[in-house]
Formats: sequence, C-alpha cells, structure tokens
Amino acid sequence: MALSKIKTGSITDSAVTTAKIADGTIVNADVSSSTTIDATKLAVTVTYPTISSISTSYIAPATATSFNITGSNFDTGVQVWAEKSDGTFISANSITRNNETSLTVNFTLAAEGDYYLRIERSDGLSVRSSTAILGVNNDPTWTTSSGTLGSVAGGGSMSFSAYATETDSGPITYALVSGSLPGGATLSTNNSIAYITGTETGSTAETTYTFSLEATDDESQKATREFSITVTHGANNSGQFN
Repeated sequence: MALSKIKTGSITDSAVTTAKIADGTIVNADVSSSTTIDATKLAVTVTYPTISSISTSYIAPATATSFNITGSNFDTGVQVWAEKSDGTFISANSITRNNETSLTVNFTLAAEGDYYLRIERSDGLSVRSSTAILGVNNDPTWTTSSGTLGSVAGGGSMSFSAYATETDSGPITYALVSGSLPGGATLSTNNSIAYITGTETGSTAETTYTFSLEATDDESQKATREFSITVTHGANNSGQFN
C-alpha cells in the first residue's frame, strides 16, 4: 500500500521505530529543510586516499624520474602533485594506476629541496603526505681525482686523504666497497673527509693497491671512485704524498 501523504500531527513522537521500518527500506526520501535529524542516526562513508610509502626517498634535480607510491583508495583518474613548503605545486609528468593501492608516477623537479606529495581522487577527495617525503638532491661529487693517492715506503707511516662534496653541504661518510688497502691501513672519516692512515705492514716487494671508496651523503645518495696507493721497497722507496 502506497502512502501519499503523512501529516506531521498524524504520527506522535517515537511512534516510528526501527522495529516498524527496517533499515534500508526508505531510500532517497525528500526531507523538509526545517527537519532536524540527529547526526548519530546518519551513516555517511567518505573514502579518502592515503599515502603509506614511496619506493625512493630522493631523486636528482631536473631529471625525469619514475617511482612508486603505495597507499589506498586510488581510483581511476587520480591526480598527483609534488608540493614545496612555499605552497608551489608541480604536477606529475605521468601517472599509472597499477591498482587501488599502487601508483607509478614520473616527476621532473628542477629545484632542490624536500617535497610533500598530494594525491586527489576523481571525486575531489585528497590527501597530502604528513611529511615532506620526497627529496630532490644531487649525488655527492668527488673533488679528489681518481687514480693514485701517492706512495709509501714499506714499513712506513701512511697518511692519505680524499673527499667529496654535495650541494647542500651535508655531512659525507666513506666506505671501502672494493679492492684492498695496504696492510696496516685504516679508513676513517672526519669532517666529511676520508683519511687512510696507519703503519704499512706485510709487503716485501713494490705493490700497488687499487680500491674503490663510496661517498654517502645524509640523504643516503652515493658516489664511488677508484684510487690506488703504491708501497715501495729498496732503492725505489719514495716519500708519501697526497
């Protein structure tokens, strides 16, 4: 039986309960603008996108770079921007929606610095990363030329150095990643400079030690360079130099 009209005075307060009209029975009902509805009785689902992580923390400036964004509720037509702290937005070169929880984006960001990421669904619901999760910075640049760092007489005292720099003047550490140092040599870092020091041991003939040092900045960006040190013996002994 269809109800054509119900007058306000026809139904007393609390006369209609969920026991009389089941949930979901009334759909798209017209409600007077003067009607008051308890907010606790309304169930509205709002689906915002979320950002959990990105596959790389840093990219090189002015270089088109692709990386993945992991999160949730990415719909078809989603848009992505990088946002600087001054409120400037740079849109992605391209966006590939892999699925609801994964995007592959490509950005070219000219200015160095840290960026927030903003994602907006096709329905206008959006999210900005809680922190500036994407850094734009160059890899460290070696100042010391590759090749020989010098020589040391067998059994002599060693003191060699090499260093790299980065554009934001952050600290740099060093690691031996291939090859070997002369016996008795120790690699250390002080004020972003690599030092190779110690007293040479173990060699009995002239020997050239070739090795690679890796410079790592405070954004975990890396650069590697190959060097050598020669240990001399006998009449060919020569003083060390840097």
